[in-house]
Amino acid sequence: MRSPCKPYQNAALGAWLILLAGLVLAFAAATASARDPLPLVTGNGYPPFADSGLPGGGLTTALVRRVFRELDRPVDIAFKPWPRGYRATLNGDFEATFPYLYTPERAADFHYSDPLFTVHLRVFVPADAPADKLADLTGKTLCVPLGYAITRDIRQMLADLDYEEGEPRTMNQCLRMLGRDRVDFVAITRRHADSLLAELPLERERLRMLEDVDVSADLHLIVPKQRDGARRLLADFNRTLARLREQGEVRPLSD
Repeated sequence: MRSPCKPYQNAALGAWLILLAGLVLAFAAATASARDPLPLVTGNGYPPFADSGLPGGGLTTALVRRVFRELDRPVDIAFKPWPRGYRATLNGDFEATFPYLYTPERAADFHYSDPLFTVHLRVFVPADAPADKLADLTGKTLCVPLGYAITRDIRQMLADLDYEEGEPRTMNQCLRMLGRDRVDFVAITRRHADSLLAELPLERERLRMLEDVDVSADLHLIVPKQRDGARRLLADFNRTLARLREQGEVRPLSD
């Protein structure tokens, strides 16, 4: 006749089964989480880099998607107004947002990826403006759309100008306002300006670039510092981006 199990043996077996079940559930959840699309956000009106109407969503959208595909991480990329997407990412609704220039204010809340692209910031003025160099814009109005930022290098260059800022909703509006003399100058990347002005032929004729301003700046993917695993996500992203770039599988860094 077999002796019955002792109570402590039954308790130990039950605890072990509960632990095993917990590990199985945790593994299943982690596996499912790894397959879930990573929610990312960008914005519209920033050709050729980001816009839902562009092939692949724009250059940076296609690049970000390519990097995460190489990492075997599906992504779900939303297009939101720039200020809304930025705040939503900071609030945890999205894992990352792009493309953004570096500013100290943003760096207080976000980690930055390695550069996605290097762009060249130029200053545009009305074609008939009595301005041949940046110093001629003292006391004038700079147009900065909502959600855009002026890089530290540009701010340092503008520090002695005593300028004012106008804030329409889009860069398209800035260029139209500039062509109609409602603002005095705009700081914009060369490729962004070329893309927008291709759709605004009248403004193209009414505007010109100042030759003494050509500032390089980098576009980045940014991840909130408060996100769990932010540094790991960026390390994986940067390593994969560097490898794809070395292999010539993605576009060159500079525009």
